[in-house]
Amino acid sequence: MRSWIRTVFMLGAIATGCEDSEENGGKTSSTDTGSTESTTGDTPDGSWEADEGEGEGEGDGDGDGDGDGDGDGDGDGDGDGGGSSDDTEAGDFFFETGALNGTAYVLDFSTGNWTEPASIGPLIVAAFAEYPILGVVDHTEDELDAVFGYRHSEMECVGIPTADFSANPSFVSPDTDVNFGLGGADIIIEEFTFDGTFSEDGSRIVSGHMTGMADIRRMMDLLAPLAGSRDPDAVCSLLDDFSASCIPCSDGQPYCLALEVEDFTAEATDALACMDNIEY
Repeated sequence: MRSWIRTVFMLGAIATGCEDSEENGGKTSSTDTGSTESTTGDTPDGSWEADEGEGEGEGDGDGDGDGDGDGDGDGDGDGDGGGSSDDTEAGDFFFETGALNGTAYVLDFSTGNWTEPASIGPLIVAAFAEYPILGVVDHTEDELDAVFGYRHSEMECVGIPTADFSANPSFVSPDTDVNFGLGGADIIIEEFTFDGTFSEDGSRIVSGHMTGMADIRRMMDLLAPLAGSRDPDAVCSLLDDFSASCIPCSDGQPYCLALEVEDFTAEATDALACMDNIEY
């Protein structure tokens, strides 16, 4: 009997132990995925909830803080830097009144691009025994007075109309008639215009641009040997073969040749002696 009773009690104790182990096993498994401190607390359920709250708080705080800080810093810095660099442009300068007085520049047409007449531009360049010189006589910040002349020629300095210097250091001369020594003859260039930009140190004129038209009737020494005739119509016929058609001159006769040179450079040279005798 006593043996049977001890057996019953042993079986009951074993059953009770299994139930406790099964219930506690579920709790331990859940807390193992979180903080290990929850297994030692007096209220495991409460500790688990506290762990979840603490985890969420740390995640939100770090994420929001880092994101806002990076975004503001990068945006403001890049924007300000780009704006300041775009406000500065090269070549922002001008010459005060009289700063260029007495300077002179050789108009080297060989450094430019002959667009009219494109096909025989090199021939015209070769015909210059000497390139003309532009001399600055006087100027303000808005107007410029200059002359044309030659250093090794009996030609006197010829004043040209006052140029527009309002875009200082760039200038534009109004159209006029000027005398060029071309092909051994004094050639009148009708409706001559000239524009360019002085370099900051005044040592050259850049982006030179010249237009005008030359009367071929005064260029026969240069053109007649090519045409085999001094007849201007024969010369114009020859020019047509080179896509350099004759156009009407100021007298209405169709014996002028359009001239245009772009992007040539004029380097500084010694002033012309005759510049001192020019009056405006």
